[in-house]
Amino acid sequence: ERRGGNLRRDLLYRAPRMLQGAGKEKSMNYTAGNVYKAIDALAPFGGCMEWDNVGLLVGTPEAAVSGVLVTLDVTPQAVETARQRGLNCIVSHHPVIFHPLGRISTQDAAGLCLVNGISVISAHTNYDFAPQGVNYALASALELQNIRPFGPENKKEPWVSLIVFVPVTHAEAVYRAMSEAGAGRLGNYSGCAYMNEGEGRFLPKAGAKPFLGSVGTPETAAEIRLEMLCDPDRVAAVLAAMRAVHPYEEPAYSILPNHALHRRECCGMLGELPTMLSPEELAAAAGRALGTHVQYVPTGHRIKTVAVCGGAGSDFMADAAAAGAEAFLTGEVKHHEWLMAAGQRLCLMAAGHHATEHIAMPQLAEQLQAALPGLTVALYNSDPTRWDGD
Repeated sequence: ERRGGNLRRDLLYRAPRMLQGAGKEKSMNYTAGNVYKAIDALAPFGGCMEWDNVGLLVGTPEAAVSGVLVTLDVTPQAVETARQRGLNCIVSHHPVIFHPLGRISTQDAAGLCLVNGISVISAHTNYDFAPQGVNYALASALELQNIRPFGPENKKEPWVSLIVFVPVTHAEAVYRAMSEAGAGRLGNYSGCAYMNEGEGRFLPKAGAKPFLGSVGTPETAAEIRLEMLCDPDRVAAVLAAMRAVHPYEEPAYSILPNHALHRRECCGMLGELPTMLSPEELAAAAGRALGTHVQYVPTGHRIKTVAVCGGAGSDFMADAAAAGAEAFLTGEVKHHEWLMAAGQRLCLMAAGHHATEHIAMPQLAEQLQAALPGLTVALYNSDPTRWDGD
């Protein structure tokens, strides 16, 4: 599972839409399409890497869903578990169909799902980089604070300055609405804004229903010029929030590119440890949190800032270091990457592909349960090193 390519991973760390009730029709009558919509609200499928295969991979959107089994991998054992429990929908992280298939057999997981009437929805790289996806769960398991995405800037895609003119009487309400929708976030600060008082002028024409003044009569009003920085992905939501509380029939606003900041691609999550740890202490703590053995580079330096990327994320080691990480935890590391990390005095850590991604499956199950109340959601551990035989 090599992460690479040039698709806009930046789409995936925008603030998620509200999940409660996403895709819901009736409290107990769900379809595979409802489950798909709930996941899409959390981690849009359209934001996956270009080489990935995600979405509803087995079944139809109209298929009724009696219950969901959440698993990292769709294995024959996972399919049998779903069948025995009467759960006819599997939500997996790794795609049940990844490479083109020359044939389908009832011995394969996809074929077993098909003959047993089990739908499969796979959320892979779209869930890796989602705001509350795999990497967020991994960072949370390590008890990192101030969790945030890291990655290179895209100089071609600047943030924007939103400028809104609003009557003094409603300036505070509009400011609060825009802030809550995501405007004015800068580093560790929120609600950042510039407000300047002035005079607004307008002439209501025939058909207008002005908040102030009368049709055909020039009007002046004490107004505030409210300016806030905004991530381009949040512009639509911020404008909708502004319009919902702005008193004017036609609010005046401008959207200007602001090259002080640029959209970042998301390579993983970054955060700070509550207390500084040595590489040995961090590896031991990570091993306990993930239930696995952790290999690491012993740099000899105590660590505060840690970056994470679950699965095969070693390609992003340089991006983690550039973001200020003193340690980078991922699932798999190649030999030459260990040597590179040692040369750079970066505490590179490998905890295994399964351990660094399965940690997010309980979170995904909880998110689906919240989005689809009344639906049975169960969890399956597909760890290939764990024996479930007789």
